[in-house]
Order: sequence, then C-alpha cells, then structure tokens
Amino acid sequence: MIKPITYVTTYRGVNNFEMGLHEGESRIVIIAGSDSPPRESRNWNIVPASFAGKAYQNAQEAVLEIIGLVDEMYVYLGLDGAGLGFEYVGDAMGGDEEKDITLVACGCVQRRKELFARQHKLPIIWAECGGRSTLEGIVREKLSQ
Repeated sequence: MIKPITYVTTYRGVNNFEMGLHEGESRIVIIAGSDSPPRESRNWNIVPASFAGKAYQNAQEAVLEIIGLVDEMYVYLGLDGAGLGFEYVGDAMGGDEEKDITLVACGCVQRRKELFARQHKLPIIWAECGGRSTLEGIVREKLSQ
C-alpha cells in the first residue's frame, strides 16, 4: 500500500530535518525547496527573493513527479519570499479551491498574507520568522500519525 504524502515547501529549512523524504508509520513527509544558509549580519533573518524563488522552483519541479500521491501541502511564506510564495501556491492549487494547502507564515507583511489566505480560502499557521521550529512541529506530528 502506498502511503499518503505530506509535502512541505520552504526556503528556510526545518529544524532537525534535512530536505528530502522522511517516512513515518502511515505517512511520508517530503521537505522540498532549499535551506537558506545563516547570515553573518544583523539582517540574518532576511533571505533574498531570488533565493526564495529558486527554492519554490525546485519544490515545484520535484512535486510534479508525485503530485497524485500528495494529499496535503504546507508552504512557508516569509518576508521577501511572500510574493513568490503566493505565485507558487496559486500554481499548486491549479484552480482547485479544494486542494489541502496550509500556509505557514511569519508575521512579516501579515496583512498581505491574511488577504491572500482569505481570497483563496486557505488556513494559516502563524510561525516565528524563518518558520523552522513551527515546521519541525508539523513534520513531527505528521510522521507520528
């Protein structure tokens, strides 16, 4: 029997989990995108939009091979990646308003994220900047199901 897949897209990484496939009892979690390197400056938490865009592109290419097995997605939206993240989510929905996609978002540009979620009827899980800890909790929960 093929296990259902939870697909996590991020350009910031997930604490204690590497990119790739993680198998639980009854579910597989795939973490895709990129893991931004830490910055050695006071703006360490800012990731260039170009880096976020490449991460979303990598995740989009990877999911095409398994899209029929993915039953839920979590997409991290940060500050500079938010606009590109909106495009990625729109493409992932493909006009299907019933697709199970949850946004995981920091509070940066919060109103834009709330508006986007409302327009597309998507839930938001509010996270710390970077989302690494929140995503870790989601991945651990999914793997224990």
